[in-house]
Amino acid sequence: MIEVDVRWGDEVSEKQFKSPGRELVVIVDTLRATSTIPVALSCGASSVTVLSDLTRSLKLKASHPHAILAGERSGVKICDFDVGNSPFKIKTLLTGGGKSVSEVILNTSNFSRVLEEVSGLTNQPVIAASLVNSTRISKFILDNEGMLDGLFFVPVGTYLMGGRELERPKRFCEDCLAAFHVIEKLTDGGCDLDFIGGAKNCMAESKYKGSLSDDLAVVDYLWGTEYVTYLLELDSSSGVDDNRRDIEVCFSVDSHPTVPLLFRNKSILSFKESPDTL
Repeated sequence: MIEVDVRWGDEVSEKQFKSPGRELVVIVDTLRATSTIPVALSCGASSVTVLSDLTRSLKLKASHPHAILAGERSGVKICDFDVGNSPFKIKTLLTGGGKSVSEVILNTSNFSRVLEEVSGLTNQPVIAASLVNSTRISKFILDNEGMLDGLFFVPVGTYLMGGRELERPKRFCEDCLAAFHVIEKLTDGGCDLDFIGGAKNCMAESKYKGSLSDDLAVVDYLWGTEYVTYLLELDSSSGVDDNRRDIEVCFSVDSHPTVPLLFRNKSILSFKESPDTL
């Protein structure tokens, strides 16, 4: 039996990791970082390096001029970056047949800070999951089930909206639903799970009453949620449909079946395609 713990991004500091034992950390930021990462890797990027500091991101880009520098604050592209945190545009750049691109540098409002906090707390393996790779992630976990003592899912949540830091992070349901979308597939695959802590309470917060096995119902529900509405309003105010295109990619279930595994090199955190076993 594998213990399953689920905590929002603002709760990770309370986590007590197993020692000894192996606990796989699964971070979920559906809109958009953990969708962007598998999209980039499946479209040919060798790695996705994640940073929260803008100066470090620009310096890394200067030393890796062929990299795509991607980043956003409150859903808006950072000035002097190549693109925002946009799976649609990154996919276009990687598959468009233009200049050679070997890697992506990613800086985001929410995911970057949570990843850095998790990495500072544990050396346990970390993978990035979303709807675009949920079946592949569940298969990876099932294939490595015998090596795992626990699973720690981290729905990231949102810390910045409208250009301001929120007093309390918002817990938008797309991250929670994507986490439990993977968990449902594990259960369907015969994995014996023991939910601990507030894991089931996290699912209840999403207010989703349908079947997690019904991909169309999950996606249809998510199109009407608060953060999606916020992103679409940004499109309306700017006269573009960039966010809509990204959301369409992020809600394309199993469209980019890769397993992004975190590799640590001192203070550099990079995701690369995982081998089949941990």
